[in-house]
Amino acid sequence: MGMVFGPIFSSSFLSSSIDHDQTATFKQKVVAGWKDMYKAGLRMAKTFAVVGLVYSATECTIEKARGAHDYKNGLYAGCVAGGILGASGGPASAAVGCAGFAAFSLGIDYFMTDTDPRDFMIKDKDLNQMLIREKEENLFKAYERQAELLDEIDIDTLGLTPEQLEELDRIIEAEKKE
Repeated sequence: MGMVFGPIFSSSFLSSSIDHDQTATFKQKVVAGWKDMYKAGLRMAKTFAVVGLVYSATECTIEKARGAHDYKNGLYAGCVAGGILGASGGPASAAVGCAGFAAFSLGIDYFMTDTDPRDFMIKDKDLNQMLIREKEENLFKAYERQAELLDEIDIDTLGLTPEQLEELDRIIEAEKKE
């Protein structure tokens, strides 16, 4: 990618010393220009490679840690990659890099996928409510199972004293009233 964009971006930024040499032939200027574009292309290829490596490694790590494949992974990875790449310029540069890469990543996810990340944001709220209901149902089932197991216990084999049996009866009667 850098080899493609390097010559494109660098062609307008190059100012070679041979350009100012009045005695150089057109061929020499073209060859020198291509050499400069090649060097700039390599430099930009390395930069794009580092950016791609940091971003993709971060996104994969976050996806593995979260156990989810959604827009948030790219958003977080963009922030981390932008922050790391901008850190050499200081905290302000790291913050701008974080925000910029995160926004760019969210935009790419928006335009490059057939789903809108905003739909996922709404679904996340619904999913959280669904997970809460599911946890409540599981907890209720666990309480029911616990009650079933308690019903299966043969009280006579526990060796409880008459006072303990009376206390147990009082507890059971109090729970029935509730």
